Amino acid sequence: MAGLAGACLAGALLAGCALHHQGHMDKALTALNVAAQQLGLATPDKAGHIQAALKLVQQAIDEVEKGMAYKIQAGSTDAS
Repeated sequence: MAGLAGACLAGALLAGCALHHQGHMDKALTALNVAAQQLGLATPDKAGHIQAALKLVQQAIDEVEKGMAYKIQAGSTDAS
């Protein structure tokens, strides 16, 4: 499980580096990556809830990244 969280973290960090600074979105992405990392370190015997939570966190990471990319494509100058 730690490998999956690490892969999520690495992928999100690489994608984040490719996107312009976007204040609140950057902070949200960082928090989600920390959550994924911590879930990867948690004891895995929680009846599948850790895996479900990790999947949802990755889904949230994906949505934040899509929102950041959309902002860049739309040419918005708002830094949030």
